[in-house]
Amino acid sequence: MQLARWIRGASGARAMIDFPARALDLKTTRSRRVDKVVLKDLSIFARHGLFDAEAELGQRFFIDVEIGADLSVAEERDDADGTIDWADLVETVTKAFTERRYKLVEAAANAVAAAVFVKFRIAQRVRVEIRKPSAPIEAIFSHTAIIVERERPRF
Repeated sequence: MQLARWIRGASGARAMIDFPARALDLKTTRSRRVDKVVLKDLSIFARHGLFDAEAELGQRFFIDVEIGADLSVAEERDDADGTIDWADLVETVTKAFTERRYKLVEAAANAVAAAVFVKFRIAQRVRVEIRKPSAPIEAIFSHTAIIVERERPRF
């Protein structure tokens, strides 16, 4: 397969050159390839926390999810079947985070990570960060956070 590319010579004239597609081959070994799909600052209202007031009043949480996956099928074929659908990701994270009340954000983050592996078979790794800006602490801070990182179990 040949590709064409416009170049500008020293005189400023433009010329089209052909070069083999293999010169642009950016593929890596599939078993070692890990691309990333990232969802940032998903805002979800929930009633998680240790205290009764947190259950009663609820609060807003902010969630980041970073998924490591081999996206080469999507890249090579320009086909959405080889990647992670954004709407499905938001739905999966929201459901896992809100389907029950968690006392600890750590448990909620673990549930989100597990749900990502169940829903998206191409996910090899997942990093979940949950920020809690209104933690009941007498201090001035932007937020507290929990980060969990998981790899898909290999059998």
